[in-house]
Amino acid sequence: MAFDRDHTPFAIDGACISGVTLAVDATLIHQSQAAAAYLRQQILDLAMAGSSLSVAVRWSCSARSNADTFRFLCDWMGEALDDAGARSCNIGLLVDAMSLAPLTAWELRDAHLGTGPLHVSTSQQLLQEHLWEQLWQQRSNAMIRPAYVPFVSSQCRLLPVETANGVIPCMDIQAPTGSAWVNVPVDISSFADIDGDLDEEALEAAIRAGVEAGDETHSHACWPTAQMRHDGWLNRRLAINLSGIGTLVQRRDADPTRFRTLDEMCRLIRRIRDIALTQSQRLASSKGNVPALEQGDPARLMPGGQTRDGWSRRWQQEVAATAVRHRNLLVISPWSIFPPDAADLRYANLLPLLRYADTCSFGPPPDIAAWNLKNFKSFHQQAAAVLQQRGHMHQIAVHA
Repeated sequence: MAFDRDHTPFAIDGACISGVTLAVDATLIHQSQAAAAYLRQQILDLAMAGSSLSVAVRWSCSARSNADTFRFLCDWMGEALDDAGARSCNIGLLVDAMSLAPLTAWELRDAHLGTGPLHVSTSQQLLQEHLWEQLWQQRSNAMIRPAYVPFVSSQCRLLPVETANGVIPCMDIQAPTGSAWVNVPVDISSFADIDGDLDEEALEAAIRAGVEAGDETHSHACWPTAQMRHDGWLNRRLAINLSGIGTLVQRRDADPTRFRTLDEMCRLIRRIRDIALTQSQRLASSKGNVPALEQGDPARLMPGGQTRDGWSRRWQQEVAATAVRHRNLLVISPWSIFPPDAADLRYANLLPLLRYADTCSFGPPPDIAAWNLKNFKSFHQQAAAVLQQRGHMHQIAVHA
């Protein structure tokens, strides 16, 4: 039995469902036999079901013993996988660089669990220089990947942001642990000719079809855990996962450092976002709104009376104007702004495109071996700053 990267109980036209994300307290697992046994059973059940898995590691209290508890956790998970006859290489881990140094986390994971994805959460304002240097030194190791989305947003202004405290396995999407996603990959460059001229009608049709296929996949999905079944029903999350942005710019022989190029790409990504949003709204009108909208009605928590009735009427008016079928829609990787060859830092000027995404994916990076420490740190800090700015945009939209 193995964790299968392509295991999808139901898929339509490239749409596939996500694997499982667990939040695990390494300190508790180390100290409590009951907690350790429960985690072991979870891993055995998921392995036997063929589900992919990502574990977001936390510590009850930060201490020098974090490395010891992490080593114990890796050993414990490895033993459970051995008992299930499963491989560890497709299990993803997420650790906070401030709790456990990236190089230490990688060495322990590799030695005690096996080679596999290690996402490292970076606190951009506090991360010490020597930790950035560790990440930079490992920049050619495709398994070690910085991740820094602070929250997942929604195109619907009535739905609040959520903490992005996990990474969806295989899809590498940073999102709440336990959330259920349908991934729909869309390579923008595949709709362009050799000179970069887009077939806009075909691209628009593909985005609409992707939203419909993702919605249909949600309706038939067999989520592997109770938490995911509830989240799948409540939020109907889609990841229209865009790639090929840098390839398109390269085909057009456009200068990525010019504002005109950024402006053109912004208009394109905005249009894609708006097409996906419009299609989600159409499906909401014909099939029903995402249930999270009804759960979010503030009048539900108020005592009966005119105040409650007034809030309820206002909420329903807003729902009628902005309702969607899916809480989340658009995902972009910071790496998608580069052409497929070695990462040319001029393309980092396209990072503002990330502000249109509900969240990001952090898959294997392109060839960044030529980047120095300053380049590496600046790129990730700029990307993180753009993602943080989405919060101000969402607040403006909510209160508009």
